[in-house]
Amino acid sequence: MIFRFSLTGIEGLDVYFLRAVATAAKLASSLAEDTTFVSEGSPALYLLPAILGGAGVNIISHVLIKHLDEANKLFKQDHENS
Repeated sequence: MIFRFSLTGIEGLDVYFLRAVATAAKLASSLAEDTTFVSEGSPALYLLPAILGGAGVNIISHVLIKHLDEANKLFKQDHENS
């Protein structure tokens, strides 16, 4: 469960740091930084955090659904025997 939440947390940190680097790149005089972080290609840098966050959310969702299915089975068994 910790792994799943860490993937989602890493995604948030990545987006924060990418925005901070993009802001710093706007102030820098280097052409390479401008083309990487400020240009139209910069949304591609957000793909990795989006994938990590998406994977984390999907794994959390899968675990919760599995847990709820098991709890539902136990509930039905308890009420059938009563």
